Amino acid sequence: MADLTDPDQCSDAVSEAVRPHGHLDCLVNNVAIARSCKSVTEPDWSDWNAILNVNLER
Repeated sequence: MADLTDPDQCSDAVSEAVRPHGHLDCLVNNVAIARSCKSVTEPDWSDWNAILNVNLER
């Protein structure tokens, strides 16, 4: 597991996967986070931005 908002942890995760096998044959980019909606009319913008940052930008 890795915090994929941290580039160093991403690199470490790949290295950890390669170490026992010597190489990767394929890679599936499957990253997302979900947070509960507190209110549709008054969204928590920090939660919204965190979701978009991981789900769309990474």
